[in-house]
This record gives sequence, structure tokens and C-alpha cells, in this order.
Amino acid sequence: MSLISVSRPGRITQRPNSGSIRIELASSEDWQALSELEKASFSGDRISARSWRSFLANASATITVARDASSRIVGAAVVLERANTCVTRLYSIAIAPHARGRGLSAALLADATQRMRDAGATVMRLETRLDNFAAQHLFERGGFVQRGRKSSYYEDGEDALLYQKPLGDLGSADETVPGDPT
Repeated sequence: MSLISVSRPGRITQRPNSGSIRIELASSEDWQALSELEKASFSGDRISARSWRSFLANASATITVARDASSRIVGAAVVLERANTCVTRLYSIAIAPHARGRGLSAALLADATQRMRDAGATVMRLETRLDNFAAQHLFERGGFVQRGRKSSYYEDGEDALLYQKPLGDLGSADETVPGDPT
């Protein structure tokens, strides 16, 4: 099992070792590696290279990456924020096939949740495929609660399960916020 460290301003992190994974904010130069990760991770409903470039340039998107000891991107999380609301949306978590089973998705989820909490968000929402039991388990372990279902949400017609997590004292699992990003 490798050590996972987080790079966040004002936070003390563990020292990396040769088998370590670093979680840090993505840079604008990462768009191509993120696009490759997306292709390797998902068979459909992928984020395009153009969308990666747009997300990386957009202040309302927070993109974190997991880098291995050779600085290759082996995982990523995308969170979208909307002005004038305290609700954020976890848009995507992707892990390279060869890096799965090491706790990276849980680490990226925990990091994204903490970054949004630190930014003042009180609720995080997300969607996941009805047939993606591993993701459902990950989100439920991470404190997310299922709050509904959307029919034919994905390009192949699969339904989505909707999840939500309160991030602070002001958030609640039933909270509805005007103008939220879901």
C-alpha cells in the first residue's frame, strides 16, 4: 500500500516516499494527461479535451490530481461551484485502471470534500450510474446519502442515482438551495 499525501496551502502533509501518491491542484498544462485518464477510465460520458481545457481555466472548477512517484497523473477529481450558492457538485472522479484498489478514489473524494468545506460550501451533490456499485459504495462510505434518481441520465440510457452530503453545520441532507448546480 502506498502513502497518499495531500498538497494544500496551510496544511501539514506527510513526507512522500518512492511509492507515494500526491494529491494536488491540477495545472493548465495537465489537460492532455487528464483527457488520456478520462479515456482510460470510462467507456462513455467522457470529459472532452476541450472541456478539460475549459475547466482548468475556470475559477468555478476545482480539479485535483493524484500523481505517482514519477509525477504521472493516476487519478483526478472535478468539483464545480456556482456563484451565489453554498452547494457544490462533484462532477467526476477518475482513476487509471492500473492504479485502482489503492484507496485513491476515497482519498480524492475526502480531499475534494475538505477543499469545498474550506471554501465555505455546505452541501456537495453528485450523480452516479445505477449500475456502478463500487461508486455507490464509495460515496456511501464517504457520508453521502442517496436523495433520488434521474431516468435515462447517461448517454447509453442508464439511470443515475443522486447523492448528497452536508459539509458543515449549515448543510443538511434535505437542503434545497436556490440556483444549486444540480
